[in-house]
Amino acid sequence: MSETLPDPDGYFRSRHLRERRRKLAIFQRQLADRPTSAETIFWNALQQAAPDLDFLPQIILYRFICDFYSRRARVVIEIDGPSHRHKGPSDSKRDAFLARRNIITLRFKNTEIFNNLAACISLTVSTARPRLLARSTALSNYLAAQSPVYSL
Repeated sequence: MSETLPDPDGYFRSRHLRERRRKLAIFQRQLADRPTSAETIFWNALQQAAPDLDFLPQIILYRFICDFYSRRARVVIEIDGPSHRHKGPSDSKRDAFLARRNIITLRFKNTEIFNNLAACISLTVSTARPRLLARSTALSNYLAAQSPVYSL
């Protein structure tokens, strides 16, 4: 049984989970240093088409490494190459896990990136931008309701 120690945040985590997180971070750095050609092509096109969506590459989100993630829009982009050929069930569980946290996952195959990049970018932008606007509008409405109204 692994020992649990308090985190600086006040939560309890086991040494096992901290070690797993450390290994995940090492793997994430390796992936970030060696993006696939499809990821590079998609990243460059996305940065030109919609820099306002603030996507970041190779982000650790919960216990997963996401190819691209926009925290503000809560959208994950996965580009599935040959390594994903036999990962269907685990990918589905991961997508469901993220969906329960109101995070949408869009998946594109390498061939879709190479053959129809414009459609992939269009789908990404048309999914992320309304979510970003809805979240910023909801935040504005919340802040307006919380701030006191002064009248003279």
